[in-house]
Amino acid sequence: DDDVADDDDTAAPRIRLMLHGGGAEDDDLYGRFVAAAGNGHMVTLGAVEDPGSYPDLLFWDGYFVQLGASSAQTLNTEGPADAQPQEVIVALASADGIYIRGGDQSRYLDHWTGTPLHEGLREAWDRGAVIGGSSAGCALLGERVYDARVGSVAAYEALLDPQDPYITFTDGFLEALPGVISDTHFTERGRVGRLAVFVERWKADGAAAPLGVGVDPMTALFIYSDGTAEVAGDGSVTLVDASASTATLASGRPPDIRGQRLWQLPSGYRVDLGALPGGDPVLQRPGYATEWTGWEPLAGGFASQALDGDRSPHRTLGDWQLDGLESHADAWRDGDLTLSAGTGALPGILLVTALYEDSDYYENHLGGMAWALAQHPETVVVGLDAYLTASAAPPATLTAAADSYLLILDGRSM
Repeated sequence: DDDVADDDDTAAPRIRLMLHGGGAEDDDLYGRFVAAAGNGHMVTLGAVEDPGSYPDLLFWDGYFVQLGASSAQTLNTEGPADAQPQEVIVALASADGIYIRGGDQSRYLDHWTGTPLHEGLREAWDRGAVIGGSSAGCALLGERVYDARVGSVAAYEALLDPQDPYITFTDGFLEALPGVISDTHFTERGRVGRLAVFVERWKADGAAAPLGVGVDPMTALFIYSDGTAEVAGDGSVTLVDASASTATLASGRPPDIRGQRLWQLPSGYRVDLGALPGGDPVLQRPGYATEWTGWEPLAGGFASQALDGDRSPHRTLGDWQLDGLESHADAWRDGDLTLSAGTGALPGILLVTALYEDSDYYENHLGGMAWALAQHPETVVVGLDAYLTASAAPPATLTAAADSYLLILDGRSM
């Protein structure tokens, strides 16, 4: 079923979900969420075990009313017992909109799974309430949840070992989005690498065609009742389609993942999630976007070259190089990255080194790879992390060392 809700097919599509990537609240995004709930009663869910340490516990009540909600209340659980009382059921039964704030998804799952709060959340969804989640709250909205029960895994850790014990999942908590796993703070924390692993792990567990949805901070994906969706906010939403990919996910070794399809979509894009797997989900591009329709084979002619992820001078080896990566933390978001000509030792390539060397610049490195591709779609963008190595050989071969990986974005067919 492509629909995200069992709505009347004759009714106009309406927003049912807000997937928010974290970060500061934005009046435009959250005002749209409140309006989607008919400016009615808003209920915020969270799980702060020591409310005294969280002075802004009731912030969202006043904020939602300020944005036009008729009323608002917060339900906080300090443990599973707080998800049991009758007033929890009553509150969720009266909610027009439900917001799951950021925090710790493992705590949410521990506190809520199998409780009246959990059942009330499911019933609210079934009767048509609008549900939104930010950061950890967003993680709960897909069929599969990266639950972080053991601890959080960084993208580079998942890319070095796809069976890392910190990669753990919970299935079926809400299932508002069948076949979807989400990730947040996406470009900011360079998480495209770990979402690529997450969807392949799900395939290995039996999912036919999982879809990964990565959402940047201060960005939202609004999903309508007919399965269409719209990107809004300051960053981008990334879709990862693994329906036709292949993967080898050996423990203790970097994964070999090939053939995933990726869309990085900034504000103004409209998509049809029902077109996936397999199709092109883009329904509408914003006015500033242009479509690349060409395809050119890689010319070849690589010079034999040892590649070292610690060496920033190796960024010059392709036709282009990405500049300004360490100028300041928000260079990608602020539009301050630039491109300049490279040496051409690796024709058709743009090489980015030290992908995850410094967390302050993850956003620039990983976001910059896609941004560079948008400027030169005839290019193949290659990322090599610090402490990792690879080699180039003619005519057009790149080989990662046994304990290394290459992150490759090929835009020639985009």
